[in-house]
Amino acid sequence: MINPWPYFVIGQVTTYDLAATLPPGVARGGTFGVDPNGERLPEGMTLSPAGILSLGSATVGQTTGVIFTYTEPGS
Repeated sequence: MINPWPYFVIGQVTTYDLAATLPPGVARGGTFGVDPNGERLPEGMTLSPAGILSLGSATVGQTTGVIFTYTEPGS
């Protein structure tokens, strides 16, 4: 499933909840991460284990190849 990603506005506190992208039937409350086999998040951007992606102090640019991971609770 491909989800449309929002554009982040530099200079504003912007967050995106990755839990909203989980398909139906996937247990909520797990742990999110960034797969080391993909690209890293841009400097200044963070992902919490709860799945909150935060723009922080990231600069203008485009990033491709970031792979997000999700481990269901109890796994």
